[in-house]
Amino acid sequence: YAEENKTIISVKNGNFVLIDPLQNNFIIEHGAKILAENGDILAGNVTGIKEILQDPQGRVGIYVTKEHFTELRAPKGKVVIANARETVLLDADTVVVNNLINNIKVHAKHLIVFGTTMNYNCEIELTPGGSMTFHDEGSGFALSDDATIKLENGKIFKFRELKTSNMVGFGKQITYDYLDNLDKKTKRDTGFKIGFKFFRKK
Repeated sequence: YAEENKTIISVKNGNFVLIDPLQNNFIIEHGAKILAENGDILAGNVTGIKEILQDPQGRVGIYVTKEHFTELRAPKGKVVIANARETVLLDADTVVVNNLINNIKVHAKHLIVFGTTMNYNCEIELTPGGSMTFHDEGSGFALSDDATIKLENGKIFKFRELKTSNMVGFGKQITYDYLDNLDKKTKRDTGFKIGFKFFRKK
């Protein structure tokens, strides 16, 4: 998977579109890099790859993992795909996806997830004024508590913090501003009632 063998496509004006990608079983994979500078990307399933290599220092029985991210970037538009699986980077103003499966990184202003799965090693970074929306109408069990949410200002959360706030699923919109103030809200709500008196933890 040498860099010189990877597919690189750049569209300066217009969209990158695969026609009926699921029906035609089109998959973008193996570290391909696609950029739509001023448009959208419409594709099917997207997958990267992890390569297991022998230790570069020659130590016997020691191996290292090299990640080859498949990258889809539409900085001024939308990336709309089916499933992102195994080492994928999605970077766009708006990302629309079914499922985020195993080592997926998303950088977006708006993220919309229609499926039920997001693994523990997925990472979402939102930009100011943005939002996340999850349409899972079940228990949310397969949306991992340990997935990481980052804000552009440096704040980091685990997905469990949103689950406990009852903000996940059923198309509820989780805004950047809500996340930015989540730690303040948590501090205000840290307390318990005994009788009719309210005590706060110090």
